[in-house]
Amino acid sequence: MKPIIITPAVVAEVTGGEYHGSTEKAAEVITSYVMDNREAKPGSLYFCMVGERVDGHRFAPAAMDAGAVCAVCEKPLDREPYVLVPSVVDALQKLAAWYRSQLTIPVVAVVGSVGKTTAKEMLSSVLSVRYVTHKTPKNLNTQLGVPLTVLSIRPEHEAAVIEAGISEFGQMDRLGAILKPDVVVFTTVASCHLEFLGDLDGVLRAKSEIFPHMQKDGLAVLSGDDARLCSLDPGVSRCTFGAAEGCTYRTVDVESLGFQG
Repeated sequence: MKPIIITPAVVAEVTGGEYHGSTEKAAEVITSYVMDNREAKPGSLYFCMVGERVDGHRFAPAAMDAGAVCAVCEKPLDREPYVLVPSVVDALQKLAAWYRSQLTIPVVAVVGSVGKTTAKEMLSSVLSVRYVTHKTPKNLNTQLGVPLTVLSIRPEHEAAVIEAGISEFGQMDRLGAILKPDVVVFTTVASCHLEFLGDLDGVLRAKSEIFPHMQKDGLAVLSGDDARLCSLDPGVSRCTFGAAEGCTYRTVDVESLGFQG
């Protein structure tokens, strides 16, 4: 995969933001992406996230002192260069979606109520035998974690396994638009985030928002042990896995060896 060059000028163009700074700084190459000024280093792009208790704009000077190339912000800063945008979160997601559109490697998205991180680790472990595989660090599967994971894909990577988690309707739609996955692995539908999603059918609908964003020749890998997933039409080719009869790929002769097994 060829290197994808991102500079402050590119960030401004992709996000629709206003660049403030010198022409020379606008052409500097960005090599990493951070939301915490303590993680900033030479080559970083610093996103000034505004939280309930902390305003990231306050720490932009510290990020630049640490070597950050530029900041993305929602209000003017005392230090340049910076890219001024209406929403830093939207800008991060737009940049990640653009970056994904430049990639030529297969992307596997892992979704589901439970088991996502385990499935992600197992899949990346298997793929790593043959391919240089990028994966979601820890369980950073949020509206912020997913775009940061995408942006950290490097030219040496030959495949990516990215975990996507949501709690409300519309969130998976946004993550799907970023990931544009070649493969979606759907682990199960369970009683999670019902305060926002209502019931199990709501959970299924919310997580299924990813399927319209799949590549046309994509593959949905669904749990055949989950009744709702068994009858799901993802709109792309599908296969099932599990212990139930009728699964495309079945586990058989399973013996529990307990916690030491």
